[in-house]
Amino acid sequence: MESRKGILDGIRIVEAGGWIAGTGAGVLLGSLGAEVIKIEDPVRGDSYRGAAVQYGEIMSLNGRHIGFESANLNKKSLTLDLAREEGRQILHDLVSKSDVFHTNYPESTIDKLGLSYQTLKQHSPKLIYCRTSSFGLRGPRKAHRAYDTLAQAQSGLMWTMGDRRIDEPLGAVGAPLDQLTATLMAFGIVCALLGRERLGQSQEVNVSLLGSAVHLQTIGTNVALLRGHSLKRFSRSTSLNPMSNHYRCKDDKWIMLAEPMSDRYWAEFCHVMGLDHLADDPRFAVQLGGRSKHNKELIQILDQTFGSKTRGEWIRAFEENNAGFGYAPILTVDEAAQDADVVENRYVVDFAHALFGNVRLAGFPVEFSETPAYIRSEAPEHGQHTEEVLADVLGYDWDRITRLRDDSII
Repeated sequence: MESRKGILDGIRIVEAGGWIAGTGAGVLLGSLGAEVIKIEDPVRGDSYRGAAVQYGEIMSLNGRHIGFESANLNKKSLTLDLAREEGRQILHDLVSKSDVFHTNYPESTIDKLGLSYQTLKQHSPKLIYCRTSSFGLRGPRKAHRAYDTLAQAQSGLMWTMGDRRIDEPLGAVGAPLDQLTATLMAFGIVCALLGRERLGQSQEVNVSLLGSAVHLQTIGTNVALLRGHSLKRFSRSTSLNPMSNHYRCKDDKWIMLAEPMSDRYWAEFCHVMGLDHLADDPRFAVQLGGRSKHNKELIQILDQTFGSKTRGEWIRAFEENNAGFGYAPILTVDEAAQDADVVENRYVVDFAHALFGNVRLAGFPVEFSETPAYIRSEAPEHGQHTEEVLADVLGYDWDRITRLRDDSII
């Protein structure tokens, strides 16, 4: 595990959970220097380790699940049987020496294992206690299990994506709500740590998949609440602002225009597109009552024009003319991972992985000038750090550790 000073150096987080939403916060906080200790069952471990197929794809590489790897970087793995009294006592010892406890266990499991805030607070009065849930801690579905796609469904998100001409919901792959939920939990933990420092208070922090999904759609949610109806899904063929639309190029690759101030850039856009004759055309010269009224006609013209050159040729033309209007290539995820802006801003980073070799992985989205975040270690093997944590953090002697292993407590 690489060690450079981080903004959260000295903070210890105990994590009891699985999959992505309940574990991803630890990756982010570990990137900032926190010590993150992941509790796993001695036999089963985190069930996400064994989920070989996801999104219809084989997710394993060199025996590692890529999703598990992504959600468990920068951590230590401690195996512990929490169903047994001695296992829970070890957890209590660890909590007493930690700053944060985070779990996504359902309430029934929390009650069964004695992992409630009130219980653990007795062992660490300044503990920040964090729960990631499915649909929140209240409401009719509070006890239901959920995954990313279920939160997409119940939050309305699946009715915001895709073309409205296709009358069916559309989901996003890659667990974006899981990742957002993890990010919001990391934000909540840092805020609670700051609050503890300033106010001297411990507290409970709760985040849910559903709440994260609603937060992601703040503008759309407020429109629905204040106007009484949802925003309409986008439709490429009927966009009222053809300068905020996407177009297919000659090589079957796509380009996105996004220019809400279209009147300001209309003449420039026409010139770069080789359509100077349209700049003063009364049908298109202004947005309101012009391009918005004759939008379908203009979209057909732009479809033909964009189809005359490759996407690369159009991007070069825009760049050579220092185009001021908004545009971007519509990339696949694998293309985006190679994109110069992504690479140069370290949104993907190089990492020497013990099993994968020299690879590139998603980096940290926030840049710190003095205490940069970075990937400190690959995801741990099951129980890799058990003896280290028991000996170095808790001060257990080797006779006790050996007995715990013989008794299958660890």
